[in-house]
Amino acid sequence: MKHRFAQHLFTFLLLLATGCAGTIATAPDDPVPMPASFAGALPCADCEAIDYTLDLFADRSYHLGMRYRGRGEAAFEQGGAWEQSADGAMLTLQAREPLRFAIESPDALRLLDRSGAPIVSTLNYTLTRVPDAGLPETHWKLTHLAGVAVAHSGSAREAHIVLGSDNRLSGSDGCNHQWR
Repeated sequence: MKHRFAQHLFTFLLLLATGCAGTIATAPDDPVPMPASFAGALPCADCEAIDYTLDLFADRSYHLGMRYRGRGEAAFEQGGAWEQSADGAMLTLQAREPLRFAIESPDALRLLDRSGAPIVSTLNYTLTRVPDAGLPETHWKLTHLAGVAVAHSGSAREAHIVLGSDNRLSGSDGCNHQWR
């Protein structure tokens, strides 16, 4: 079983590396070159702040993580499709209740209210682009499998992979020991 997992993981990584090897074509007038990651601590009505991490992919899909500070470890994740308005000024994350952001620049997205209007406030509602971290020494944990969110028990034995700076792969399937 461990060998089969390693084979599948290797195939996945090979496809991932092949897909990441080239540049992603974007329209010349595309205000946010893809892929892109944004992060920021936005205001919260009943907690210290909400830490947002937003990953936008060229296939028009996204992953959004939200961690509520001051509420233990309350965190939520969602994914789906995103779309850009015809004038290129607004980004909408499709969800049960869509989230909308004004595209202020290729490096900044500002959260809008539910109707898509600017939030009038002196507080920070802007997510900023996270520099591309690259693959080496990045911890990649399994969050979804076949479109279903993976529950994490909070233990250190979560399914993950790490591509080392020496180009060696290590990881765990969550129940077997790490391998290299």
